[in-house]
Parts: sequence; C-alpha cells; structure tokens
Amino acid sequence: MVVKRAVPFLLAGALALAGILPATGCGPSAEETITGEAVESLEAVKAQRPELMDALGADPALEGLGALGVDARAFLSSYLAGFDYRIEDVSAEGDEATVTIVLTCKSMKAFNEELDRFAEGLASDESVPNMTQEELNGLVAQAAIETMEALSPAETAPIALSFKREEGLWKPAAGSEAALTGALLGT
Repeated sequence: MVVKRAVPFLLAGALALAGILPATGCGPSAEETITGEAVESLEAVKAQRPELMDALGADPALEGLGALGVDARAFLSSYLAGFDYRIEDVSAEGDEATVTIVLTCKSMKAFNEELDRFAEGLASDESVPNMTQEELNGLVAQAAIETMEALSPAETAPIALSFKREEGLWKPAAGSEAALTGALLGT
C-alpha cells in the first residue's frame, strides 16, 4: 500500500522545511533562530494547520489512498492525532548546527503490522471473491482508517537533525530528512 511509506516521507519533508531559515547577524543567536523555526514548523504539524494538511493531502504520493476511497486529509489527521514534540537540545558552532528532537506520534510500523494482519484475514475470508472491487476497496479503506485511529502515539528515540549555514541560510544537512523519516517509520 502506497501510504505505508508516503506519510512519513511527507511529514519529514514538512518538518525539514524548518531548516531553511535565515542565518543570524545582529539579533537572535543561531540557536534561538533555529529553535524558533523548528517550534513554528512542529507546531504547524501538531495543530494540523489547514494549509499544511492541504499541502500534505494533495501530495501525489498519497494518490493510492484516493483509489481506495480514503480521504488523504482524514487519514493524515488520524495519523497526526496525538502528535507532539520536545526539543532536547540545540547547538551551533560556526556554520553547523544540530537540533535534537523527540517526537510523539503514531507508529507506522504498528500500522503496517496491523494492516498486514487484516490482509491475511481477507485472504481466508470466503466472501471476498464475491465482492466487487469497489466493495473490497471500501473494506480496505475502512480498515486503514480504523487501524490508524486505534493506534496510540509513542515517543521516538531522540532524533539529531544537522543543519549547515549556506549563503546566509540554515539548511538541513545531508541525512537529516532520512533520520527524521527513519524515526517516523520505525516508531
């Protein structure tokens, strides 16, 4: 199912945008600037701000949900229910910085495991061969939403996101988005 890996990648991309911030000259320190931008981006996810949810829900990576009759925005809202974060540490030295965060979110790993169990059950369900594709899609869609809704959020291990200052802007360093996505997939 496309959604198994798409949602964490989309969320990681949205959170990684926190790293494209102006470098400081006079004014707040690099740590304060990075912390402020990280909080702003994480709060947008936590609050499920409409503009973010619309952008994430419209991403082509979630087209598979629509084919099943699942509203992408409703699925994302269920995935993000209970989302929270904690900034553990922010450090900057020269043109490099690290933000260490802990996320509280639903486990895509647990979601995938539950959905796999559901699929195994369908394989032995004698009524499935008599279903239309639309009925089968509806059944899978309902299972996907109910499975996500039933999950409880859990904390990730601390995630260290590296940033580099380039041309006056703090940008995520190579590997930051992968670290974030890995944490979201492995929760």
